[in-house]
Amino acid sequence: MSSISTTEVFQVNHTAVITGGSSGIGRTVALECALKGMHVWLVDIDEDDLKKTEQDIQLKVKGSFPDQVIQAIVANVGDEVSMKSVAKSVYDDQSTKSVHFLMNNAAMSIGGGAIETSMADFDTMMK
Repeated sequence: MSSISTTEVFQVNHTAVITGGSSGIGRTVALECALKGMHVWLVDIDEDDLKKTEQDIQLKVKGSFPDQVIQAIVANVGDEVSMKSVAKSVYDDQSTKSVHFLMNNAAMSIGGGAIETSMADFDTMMK
């Protein structure tokens, strides 16, 4: 079995897609990918934070990689139609040769413990 090293994945002109990319770990990983010259597609349901993250990353890498794409897409990862649209947007872009790094980082929590959580809330969190 062969293995792939991180240096083979995180390269200039490779593509990263990061769900939950507007804050926290997703935002940090997106910035690191951008600083390595990767094309970065941020996917999140929070439009305001997503746009701010996109702008912040663009400012931090401005001029470093002339053909670099930093793109934000508002989408609900729990919705199949929405995610098919994300995939189409990523693969229709001329910068995308392949998705080299996919980080499924989007999550939500309604709160409360396992005993108190209703099945409807549980189903919402699992989608």
